[in-house]
Amino acid sequence: MPELKDWRCQGMSTARMEELHRAEVEIAICSALLAAASASGLPVDAIKKRLEAAQKEKAEVQEWINAVSDARIRSALTLKYLRGWTWDEVAEICSGKPENLKKACQRFVAAHKYDDPAWL
Repeated sequence: MPELKDWRCQGMSTARMEELHRAEVEIAICSALLAAASASGLPVDAIKKRLEAAQKEKAEVQEWINAVSDARIRSALTLKYLRGWTWDEVAEICSGKPENLKKACQRFVAAHKYDDPAWL
């Protein structure tokens, strides 16, 4: 597996990961709107753009999380930010206290900070 430093998305902040969760919601909403708009003959270009942007955001975060070499942290980040689980639910699977697991993930993300202003 490539080193984390080799990935464009390294150092994603917790806020950036929260954006991923919002992107997941946006994908679901846009997909439903797109289906309804297509069925009713409404213009779909704006919805398609929003859907594509949300899918791109999700793919970038998935790429970064998949590059995490620590299996416990990678699993926790996947469950929390890609699947939308609560920290309590994540802690049940990853064995530990929710607050400790959350702090471990925050420390990991902070330690792999990426200084590109586009990612702030």
